Amino acid sequence: MPDEISEEENITNSLGNTSSYGSLQRNIKMYEKATWNAYEDEEWICVRKEVLKFLNGLGKLFIEMHHNTGIANWIKNRKFGITNLWMVRYKEGDYQSWHTHPQSSLSAVLFLEVPEGINPKTFPDGILHLLSNGNYDEQTLEINKSYFVKPEPGLLIIFPSSIGHLAYPFKGPGRRTVISFNYDDDKIMNNASLDKKTGKYLLSGPNDTVYELTEYLDDK
Repeated sequence: MPDEISEEENITNSLGNTSSYGSLQRNIKMYEKATWNAYEDEEWICVRKEVLKFLNGLGKLFIEMHHNTGIANWIKNRKFGITNLWMVRYKEGDYQSWHTHPQSSLSAVLFLEVPEGINPKTFPDGILHLLSNGNYDEQTLEINKSYFVKPEPGLLIIFPSSIGHLAYPFKGPGRRTVISFNYDDDKIMNNASLDKKTGKYLLSGPNDTVYELTEYLDDK
């Protein structure tokens, strides 16, 4: 991973209006195809395939955990694959305002560096806040509770991309460094919509046929 991120490499400068205030962000190259201004070095190239395999395995584990709750059997058929990965570095006063990741299904954050100033005595400084609308949604996998997550080096958090989340600023020396990444879902399942009259998830299949999601999965 890059030791430093320059302003020229900072992707927020090219994205324009983002939820990021003051932090430095840089794409990390996950695949052979070119990614704009994405970082890679010889060490990263050597381990990239294994990292990708591991991260995709986490998406599978996330699905298994939801399926094991017994809420919806069809969830076990969903397949998530990682789409992009980037590093974010925060200094004192930097933060992420409330946002979601609308082009993804699951998102994740891995904490690498956490300043000593982020601790229970300084709550909510530097805290990751996941804000739920209070409902569980088996399509988006949105949870029905809000959570405050205290950063710890090595802690990994996976959550539905539709959940609004933010990172509070912190005071004092040091830097808060994270790796963030997104997963995409099977496009057909991702396009399923809830029929409020029946409570079933429906999707458009071949020849303009409307399937109930579980029927489609049984036919595959």
